Amino acid sequence: MTDPLADGLYQHWSNVDQQAWADRYPNFERKEIACRGTGEIFVNLEALDALQSLRNAVGRPLIVTSAYRSESHNKKVGGTPNSRHRTGDAFDISIANHDPFVLEHLARKHGFTGIGRYPKRGFIHIDMGRARWWGAPEWPGGSRVVFPEEEQAHSPKPAAKKAAGIGGAATIAGGAATVLGNIDVETAAEKVTALRPILPILEWAAANWWIALAFLVVAAFGFWASRRSLASEEDEAGKYFVPPQKARTE
Repeated sequence: MTDPLADGLYQHWSNVDQQAWADRYPNFERKEIACRGTGEIFVNLEALDALQSLRNAVGRPLIVTSAYRSESHNKKVGGTPNSRHRTGDAFDISIANHDPFVLEHLARKHGFTGIGRYPKRGFIHIDMGRARWWGAPEWPGGSRVVFPEEEQAHSPKPAAKKAAGIGGAATIAGGAATVLGNIDVETAAEKVTALRPILPILEWAAANWWIALAFLVVAAFGFWASRRSLASEEDEAGKYFVPPQKARTE
């Protein structure tokens, strides 16, 4: 017997067998997963199974604000041509009724490997693409999040103190992807990759801003002193400088 619910693109969400959908995904409506612009829906059974599994683990509603995007709608919202939303395995979920730290941890556990953190915009992006992350380095409250390639358990970390100038650099670096995320979450993932190697340094500077500031003051003083010493030596040498005599023509 042919499975009434099969992988693939449907011209409209109403074309998907309602009973088969309800039996397999009791916590999500077909319209909820469909494109918000055209009504098309891409049924990706692996991704949807993972989403339902995540919902079961969370034990409370998951409010999906964006799932599949048609080509035209993807262009309209500024998405990249290879957006995971185009293949039906990406979901933007509201964090209004969740602890985002716990939600991310469970999402990873249930097969979602791409994570975008948007605390200020109130949602988390999850997908089944290559392992990567972007957006805010921390969720509100100071919960530290590990990188996708790390298998160790999450462990809370006190929120770092932020000072103007030095500490603020960490905020700028962490928020760079969020700004890029206004274009598209996958675009943000690519753009923020270059920042990852310096994030530990910026986070340390934010937490130990007074040490970093003292280092900068000492370095600046050392540079000033070396320049002053060099100038003094040049002045001293000038006292004994004898200009060359003009050549005689006799």
